[in-house]
Amino acid sequence: MRVIKDPKVLTSNHIPDKLLFRDELKKKIQDKVRIGVGNILLIGDTGTGKTVTIKKAIEEMNNVLLVDINCSIENTFATITKKTIKTLKNLNYLESGKSRGQLAEDLIRVLKTKRQKKVVFLFDEIDKLIEKERDHQEILTPILENTTSNIILISNRYEALKKLESRIESRLHPEKIIVERYHAGQITDILFSRAEEGLEKNSYKQIVLAHIARHCYQTSGDIRDALSLLFEVSQLAESKQQKITLELLDEAQEKLEEIEFERMLADLTLHQLIIVAGVAKLSCEEVEGYAEINKLYNFYEITVKNQGSKPVGFRQFENIIKKLKFKSFVRIELRTPKNRRGRLSVVFPTFNVRGFMERYFNPSNEINENTSPPPPSAISFDS
Repeated sequence: MRVIKDPKVLTSNHIPDKLLFRDELKKKIQDKVRIGVGNILLIGDTGTGKTVTIKKAIEEMNNVLLVDINCSIENTFATITKKTIKTLKNLNYLESGKSRGQLAEDLIRVLKTKRQKKVVFLFDEIDKLIEKERDHQEILTPILENTTSNIILISNRYEALKKLESRIESRLHPEKIIVERYHAGQITDILFSRAEEGLEKNSYKQIVLAHIARHCYQTSGDIRDALSLLFEVSQLAESKQQKITLELLDEAQEKLEEIEFERMLADLTLHQLIIVAGVAKLSCEEVEGYAEINKLYNFYEITVKNQGSKPVGFRQFENIIKKLKFKSFVRIELRTPKNRRGRLSVVFPTFNVRGFMERYFNPSNEINENTSPPPPSAISFDS
């Protein structure tokens, strides 16, 4: 049974023919570009349609060229200069071997070139560029001084421009627009629209789409999560040659959560990863499901040394745990232990410990060295 008709329609990068619930924002962007004056800062949570609305707005306009900079990837002077020149000249630009001064000259030369199309610069996740003081100054200053282009900035942080160089901020002077989250009904309508276009007729039940919308509204509020879940359950249904059902939705959700956890693990440092493994192992051995911080430090210290690395002191170790708390891997509590005086600092895992142990530890309670992705195959733990 075929379920997926057009897979790209089910992705968050797809720009639909009809963009739902963002007409007012789209029109405001188009008005700014037509007038040719004024910059914009869009602020809102991830998955609220900021980027796709801008791209749809520009797509509908004639003779407008978008220089699309994703600052989470392109956040250095060299990479942004290359992307800008490549877009404006419509050819590859080899920056290798050129000095910073030569790159700056090439950039200004291209910016000053007269062209028929109006240019709009989009800096998505602008705060990732602003964090690099010299780079953001050397990119934004020539754009402001040598073009009349509109500049559109996107961030999910309300203080995104806090570290922006003051002269640049005064010249940019963007209109700040808050983009609100989609509510549950809007997420449902978006999913219905994507399903009609991207899935085969009669391959899904509408109640499944409503469940996806409600779940994502109540958890992340991110439309991208809703689309990812729709795509995952669609693939699962097609692999099993059946319609999309609520039963399959539960299975798809578990798989996505596992994928997300793997991604989070892959971002951890060696020492953070060892501590997570220690929390998992020690919490399994404790009736109340926590790891005593002193026992955890002993596990960490021994394991780090076994890996040929040098353990940090206890205070810095506690700081690493706080970072893991911030990343939602653990929570920290003070407990009064039985038959002991004083308060005890303990660490609770906030991830699926059973699944972690089954996947990464062998029956002897040592790390499974053949498991990939992380923990890395080089790591082994003493039981």
